[in-house]
Parts: sequence; C-alpha cells; structure tokens
Amino acid sequence: HFPLVLESWRQVRDGRLPEWSDLCWSGTPLVGNGAAGALYAPHALGFALTRDPHLRAFDVSAALHAGWFAAGTVMLLAALGLSPGLCLVGAGLTLLARYTNWTPFAFLPAYAALTWWPWVLLAAERLARDPMVTGPLLLGSVALAAQVLAGFPEHAFSAALAAGSWIVLRSSGQPFGRRLWRVVLLALGSAAL
Repeated sequence: HFPLVLESWRQVRDGRLPEWSDLCWSGTPLVGNGAAGALYAPHALGFALTRDPHLRAFDVSAALHAGWFAAGTVMLLAALGLSPGLCLVGAGLTLLARYTNWTPFAFLPAYAALTWWPWVLLAAERLARDPMVTGPLLLGSVALAAQVLAGFPEHAFSAALAAGSWIVLRSSGQPFGRRLWRVVLLALGSAAL
C-alpha cells in the first residue's frame, strides 16, 4: 500500500485531490481506493515528517498509531473504573499482543483502523452513561469515520456494531429510548464525516 499512499500524499501536497495511480490494478482512482488512505491525516503526518522518498513514513505513522492505541486503552480502562496502574498494564498488554505487533508490518490500514477501537468504545461507554452527549458523540463519530479513511471500513463496521450494542445493552440509568436515539446519532455522525 505504500506506493498508493505515497502517490496520494504527493497529489495532496501539490494541492490536488488524489485522482489516479497506475501503481496497482492497472490504474485506480486513489480517492476511491480505501486502502490508499488518500485523505487520512495521520498518514500525511508521517509523510510530512520524513524526507522524499518517504521510506520511513509508515514507521512514523505506525508509531503514532501505537501511541494513539495505548492512550485510548488507558482512557477506556479508566472510564471503566480501573486503577491507573492497571490502566497502564492494560495498555502495555494491548501493545504487546501478537495482532498489534504483526499488523502494522503486514497491513497498515487494518492496524490504523484498529487503533481507533478503544476510542469508539470509550465514546460508547460515555454515550450509554453520561447525560451530556456532544463530546462523546463527536469522539465516536470521528473514531468510526477515521477507520474508513484509514482504509479499512470492515473494522469501522465491526466497531459500530460493538458500540451500538454497548450503548443499547448497558444498564446505566439512562432510559432505553434515549440510548437508542444516541446510537442513531452516532451512526448519522460517523456517516456524515
């Protein structure tokens, strides 16, 4: 995927919407090729921080996502009531898991999407429990949409199902109708992004 993302970055850098590349499948519209991550901002940061030919851009992006994954895990575990020490242990175990060590090298779009999962679940926990919804709704919508922009909508769909189930099934003191309405708002917000 690196050649596709590199070409996308070069076109965005030159002020154009990523249009076309002959680097894969005898030509493909980059903005329509999910795995190219043509409009995924964290990949752009990796390219902005490296020199042409940007051979280390995916290393920067993978490291950025690892930090994002760990931070989201800590925040989620803290929201679930774990102590700070256990939150750090949970983040460490998340980063040491076989899948999270193998995926960035084999398929960065899947890894980038996966790193948004703790943030989606954190938003779901807050949407199920908190009376105010603006912040959690925005967080959840961005976290779901980012998975699609990263190039792996399959993870986004699975995360949306998990978040929706979490919100609807969590006994949290919020009326069922309100929790159901929040699932609808989350779906509409992420689709809009």
